[in-house]
Amino acid sequence: MKKTLLLITALLIPFLGNAQVSKTIEVLTPGTLSTLFADTEESTVTNLTLSGYIDARDVRFIRDGMSNLTILDISTIAIQSYSGRDGTDSSAIFYPDNEMPRYSFYNNATLKNIILPISVNSIGTYAFTYCPGLTEFIVPQNNSNFSAIDGVLFNKDQSILIQCPASKQGLYVIPNSVVTIGANAFAFCQGLTSIIIPNTVSTIGNSGFYSCSVLTSLNLPNSITSIQDFAFGECKEWSDSLFIPNSIEIIGKYVFSNCQKLKGDLIIPNSVKEIDDNAFYNCSGLTGILVMPNSVTTIGNYAFYNCRRLKGELILSNSVTKIGDYAFCECGGLTGNLNIPNSVTFLGSGAFLSCKKLNGNLNIPTSISKIGDYVFSDCSGLTGSLVIPNSVTSIGDGAFSYCNGLSGDLDIPNSVTSIGNGTFRNCSGLTSVTVPSSISSIRNFTFCGCSRLDNIIIPNSVTAIGNYAFEKCTELRNIALPNSVVSIGNSAFESCTGLKSFTIPNSVTLIGSNAFWNCTGLTSLTSYVPIPVNSSSSLNDFYGVNKFTCTLYVLTGSKAAYQSSYQWKDFGNIVEIDVP
Repeated sequence: MKKTLLLITALLIPFLGNAQVSKTIEVLTPGTLSTLFADTEESTVTNLTLSGYIDARDVRFIRDGMSNLTILDISTIAIQSYSGRDGTDSSAIFYPDNEMPRYSFYNNATLKNIILPISVNSIGTYAFTYCPGLTEFIVPQNNSNFSAIDGVLFNKDQSILIQCPASKQGLYVIPNSVVTIGANAFAFCQGLTSIIIPNTVSTIGNSGFYSCSVLTSLNLPNSITSIQDFAFGECKEWSDSLFIPNSIEIIGKYVFSNCQKLKGDLIIPNSVKEIDDNAFYNCSGLTGILVMPNSVTTIGNYAFYNCRRLKGELILSNSVTKIGDYAFCECGGLTGNLNIPNSVTFLGSGAFLSCKKLNGNLNIPTSISKIGDYVFSDCSGLTGSLVIPNSVTSIGDGAFSYCNGLSGDLDIPNSVTSIGNGTFRNCSGLTSVTVPSSISSIRNFTFCGCSRLDNIIIPNSVTAIGNYAFEKCTELRNIALPNSVVSIGNSAFESCTGLKSFTIPNSVTLIGSNAFWNCTGLTSLTSYVPIPVNSSSSLNDFYGVNKFTCTLYVLTGSKAAYQSSYQWKDFGNIVEIDVP
């Protein structure tokens, strides 16, 4: 018998643990809820319905004291103000009337369903963050008191069914009284598929709807005057046409970034003065015309990065002063003459990288002092001569690389003191380049692949020729390096098949591997270095050079040294000459 009772008890324990225990309480005095529970009730009640008056102390008791609560109905409650340390926040703060206190149910593991008060007008910061079991968040249908939805409502990767007036599953209709949707209010709300924002809303705070990953439908009313950073970032399923209210002055950072399914034209209203960093980053679904108004003064870094399906003529007005790094990078559908207005004082790296359809002559205004890395790289539609004004002091890595439509002579002004790696790489239309005396080195890949370049003037300020600097410059015929050059880099003149004569000054102390590899047309090589330069461990420096038809000229008295040097001894005709 005793064993039977023990067995029955053992079987009942899990049943009792899962049983629903309901309790209804009227609270007459705020802060007294904990005193209205009998012994052990606070750990057994699962469904709680409250009426009357509570404050932040009572909410804290529910959150921290009721260990099995799953359903909470406080629809008829009036939340009153409280000031002190015993509320939901760990510090002494003031909690206003009719607001769900900040941190109301923060990190509550058991709560599954909550019905908010009819009288509540705002929700405090982090009110429902990290509530892993919360699946229903219900706003009573006659609630029209909201003025602000503030802070992080829901936790990351949580699926919430939001119910409210005229709603259905996955739809949230924000009450007409709301004027502010605060920071992170619906961030990471994974169950939200559609939201209706009323004309009363003027502000959408930072990350307001960030990463609502299944949100497909959303309206932006004209009443909105401020959309703050990250507001709709990572809403990858949002597939409406994008309408930007005409009262917006700043489109903040990452506001629409990675909204890959937005479609149609992108019309920036005349009210907008600033388009901040990453504002439309990777909005690859926008397929219509980009309209840029005269009001815009600043275009931030990556602002339109990879908006590759946007089309139409890119028109930049004289009000624009800054075009940030990679602002229009990969906008391959934009067309028209690339006209950079004189008002622009900052032109960022990669600003027009891979804008292949932009065309016409490239005019760089005198307001520009620095041409950044890869600014016009792969703008293959640009044509005509390139004119660099004497306001420019530096040209970055790859700035004009693969601009194979640029042609004619290039005269780099003396104001330029630095030319980066690969700056003119594969500018196959350039025929002549003048390097100014302000330059101390021709860096790696600078003119690599300039296949029509037949004339290069290198001043005696240059001390180094970088790796692959003139690789595949097949039209170069004759090069005499100035006495200032100390080093010739690896493959510096590799595959310069049209090169006939080359002169190495006596200042050179280093010749890199494969420096003259495959220079098959070379017939005359002059070295004024008394002792042969054998810095390279490779035998390929002159691979492909016909050493029987190419005459090697060396200084009088140096022939024997060259004949015994493994880099030079294979030349069949070594002729001594006097110092010129």
